[in-house]
Amino acid sequence: YESGVLSPTEWSLYLDWTNYLIKKVKQLKLDGVIYLRCDPNICATRMKKRNRSEETTVPDEYLQALHAKYEVFFMQWLKEHHDVRNSDEISEKIPEMSPALKILMNKSHGTIFRAMKDVPILVVNCSEEFETDEKQREIMIQRVRDFLRRIELSLSVQSNF
Repeated sequence: YESGVLSPTEWSLYLDWTNYLIKKVKQLKLDGVIYLRCDPNICATRMKKRNRSEETTVPDEYLQALHAKYEVFFMQWLKEHHDVRNSDEISEKIPEMSPALKILMNKSHGTIFRAMKDVPILVVNCSEEFETDEKQREIMIQRVRDFLRRIELSLSVQSNF
């Protein structure tokens, strides 16, 4: 919406449908979220290296803007609502959301925030080299496996009640 791709009417419809689905379709509840966090410059380099036709037209500015949105929205929300000890070290300072933006985000995404309140989240630093660094790749894979096992265990405990 902020980039001008969606009109105010389209944005409003998107929010209405998202809120409706989250409230009415209980099967949409997420079991967990894995955020593959990557520096947009590294992402652009990897896309160029892969040389996939569908990725050749993605502008670097789009990757930068998308990353900035995730950092402000997702990481700030994560900092306020979740224990991030499970996640890779977040060495950089998490950008602060302005009070005005917090109000706007709570108005537009309040239902999403409430729906994700208890959803476990894993942040994986994908800026690290993992294609050629087998040790780093195995560390990342093991962290995802451990996270998925914790979710499975949690779901099995919940189903026993």
